[in-house]
Amino acid sequence: IHAMETLRDQYLDQVYAFDVNVGDPEQCLKEICLAAADSFALTGVKDFYTLHAVTGSRAVWAILNALDWPDSVHREVLAALWRTILFTHLVRRDDTPAPTDDTDPLPLWTDLTAAGLRSRDSHITKLIYTCADFYDRWRDRRHHQIAAAAIARRQAGGRLRGTSVGSKAHLYAGK
Repeated sequence: IHAMETLRDQYLDQVYAFDVNVGDPEQCLKEICLAAADSFALTGVKDFYTLHAVTGSRAVWAILNALDWPDSVHREVLAALWRTILFTHLVRRDDTPAPTDDTDPLPLWTDLTAAGLRSRDSHITKLIYTCADFYDRWRDRRHHQIAAAAIARRQAGGRLRGTSVGSKAHLYAGK
């Protein structure tokens, strides 16, 4: 188990070496949001921090689309979001294989949102609504798969990694 400060010192220079080519800000933001979702999937949809990368990218999407921001703001915010997603992936990944079968039928969104609400876990509920929103916008099946996998994991008794109540475990990037 490594303290976040140690990991920051270990990875920060490499993370800052990566920049984003904003080009079309909406397309760039979409790709960053998809990268956050992929990172969460690679933890087996069980990591508290990468879950927040998904829901946090939705918050950034909402803020950037709320107003007509100057290009410089888009560049700065998207670069910061990209580096945050990259750092989070580097320190939290466990390289669980992502779902690969694109043909399996998935539960209806109404069933997923109902299950999210029944879970009484605000993080899972927000994740399901975030995935549903992104799916409605971009029709990328990965968001539907992630929502379904998160609900299945929760229904099987799985907990998010990194949320130990009463301890400092959530401050570390250990598995």
